[in-house]
Amino acid sequence: MSLKSIFLSTFVVLLTGCGVSDEERQRLAMVACAEMKETIQMQGLERVRAINVVREKIGGEPYLEGDDEIKRSIEWGSCTLLVLDAPEYEVTTDNAEESYRLAQKEIAEEMARKREEMARKREAEFEEVKSDLRVKAKTLDITFLMKALNVAMAGVGGNVSAEVKSKSYSKVFTDVGLSKEEAAKAALVAFMRSEVDSLKNKNNLNSYGECVDKIIPNKDDIFFTITAREYKPLNYRSLLALSWDDCDAI
Repeated sequence: MSLKSIFLSTFVVLLTGCGVSDEERQRLAMVACAEMKETIQMQGLERVRAINVVREKIGGEPYLEGDDEIKRSIEWGSCTLLVLDAPEYEVTTDNAEESYRLAQKEIAEEMARKREEMARKREAEFEEVKSDLRVKAKTLDITFLMKALNVAMAGVGGNVSAEVKSKSYSKVFTDVGLSKEEAAKAALVAFMRSEVDSLKNKNNLNSYGECVDKIIPNKDDIFFTITAREYKPLNYRSLLALSWDDCDAI
């Protein structure tokens, strides 16, 4: 037997009898709503028929409003009122929907307030440690410079592979807590800035270098962004997301 047949036959059994008391009206409506809620994926036509079976029994007007209103009534807990064609259905449903909207708005506003409060707190903490972070950034800069010099010295009399360079530079940043992936990207950004600055000092910057120079922050900002990542995570993520691929077309 199909779902449709089982569903409608349930109401045929329920609706036998002569008079329908208020208590029975409520019971019939609740049963109809329970069936429709549990079979919410059924065809809309079957839900409309289920309501009209009850309305015919209780002497109500045929339901003509369509399936969307039925599903709306189920969502906002006013299905019984819809089935019974109660005059307070619209107001009750609208009020429930509006109450939910206002509650969601209040929750969103409270969350926004807490985020703003947290941001202010973090900003205050940042200002307190800003000078210390500058010192750490300078130390990181010197460490990176020393590593670059060591790599250069190792290359005297022979080439140092790109893989060895990458691992050497990356270790500077893994040592301060960056993941391997983050360290590799940070090392690349710092290396490119170092190369561009070196070429600028020699007045030997070509069009590609000029393009990269505009994209990558200055050396101080790079290392400060890394050391201040706990307080300024957006700046840090933006730094690691830098790309100068467009410069290749120049």
